[in-house]
Amino acid sequence: MDLHLTPSGLIVNLPDEIYNLAIKYGSGMMDSGELVYLAGALAICPWENRGSIVVEIGAYHGVSTVYMAKVLQLLKKQMTILSIDPFERSRRDKLNPRGSYSAYLKTVKKSHFENTCLPLVAFSQDAAPVVADRVGLLIVDGNHQYEFVKQDLLLYGLKLLLGGIIFIDDYSSAYDGVVRATDEYLQQNNQLTILHKTYYVIVKREF
Repeated sequence: MDLHLTPSGLIVNLPDEIYNLAIKYGSGMMDSGELVYLAGALAICPWENRGSIVVEIGAYHGVSTVYMAKVLQLLKKQMTILSIDPFERSRRDKLNPRGSYSAYLKTVKKSHFENTCLPLVAFSQDAAPVVADRVGLLIVDGNHQYEFVKQDLLLYGLKLLLGGIIFIDDYSSAYDGVVRATDEYLQQNNQLTILHKTYYVIVKREF
């Protein structure tokens, strides 16, 4: 299947199985349409760099984590997915549902990805110093308040490999902090190119 990214015009060819996989794993956190584009982001990451990893900020119950692991299998790529989430340590509010560490482990183990999907139980700002500077794909879907989105982009954007991809979730009027922090970050970083923008944003580090 061909995936068309707008406004860049980039076309990503994906295995046909991706669509059914996205239907299976679609949820209220990430719907099937968004998951297809997440698969596209995985496909265009610079996986030729030895040791490149996926960093997922905000894992909730691990459904999208397992989806990414399955996509990487279809793409014949073996990459570690590091899921950073405070889980029960965080406070639940209307913008930020609280994840469950036990639910994450159950989801991952059920699909036999416990050696690929590695949880780091921490707030993202605390985890940043121990995350290696070889991020191929960064998913920003943690705390949706402006200051935290801004902080995640600043801290983890520095760890992105050349050609690396940032996937920012919930870019919509319901999450004005996400929109504001994303727009500011992109305006201040001319090394990033916007590949796709709807209610999520996909950008690439060009240099």
